[in-house]
Amino acid sequence: MAAFYHAEPAMNQSDTSLWTFCLSFYSFPQVESVCLELQDRGGVNINSLLWAMWLDRIGPSVSAEVWSQGHEKTAVWRQWVILPLRRLRRRLPKRSPWLAVRRAVQRWELRAEKRELEQLQQIAMNTHEVRIGQAMDWEIDNPSDWYFLRQLLQAESDLCDQLIELFEHWRLETMESCSSS
Repeated sequence: MAAFYHAEPAMNQSDTSLWTFCLSFYSFPQVESVCLELQDRGGVNINSLLWAMWLDRIGPSVSAEVWSQGHEKTAVWRQWVILPLRRLRRRLPKRSPWLAVRRAVQRWELRAEKRELEQLQQIAMNTHEVRIGQAMDWEIDNPSDWYFLRQLLQAESDLCDQLIELFEHWRLETMESCSSS
């Protein structure tokens, strides 16, 4: 996941798509390691985590129904496509002659994850609660603004707080680079 995400450009204020947000935020220093720790330690779906953060930034108009619908609609895809590809990739040796096969499986896994994110964004857009290109509320007024993220990471409050702190650093750096462009 990391190599693919790091290859993409930084986010700008006019592009508020879920995919662009994920690429930009995941490539920010330390975010990848926190996300992978949440995945390995608590079984957290990184796409769900990033989607939760994106939904929380869209604002209070997003309902819990959208959140539930997203998980229901992508569960089968995750179970039958993403997770088997991940298990296969992890079982393949990181040496020749398997390295090329491992990289190909990783590309398929990343494409499947991108498809999952596209499905999640579409679900949010279909509710007419989300419009890509609308102004995103990147400002965090108080910690309770992170409803979906905190719901997902109830058992991992220390890492949740660390992720929120990283988000604030990412936000400041992203907004600064947008204003200087």
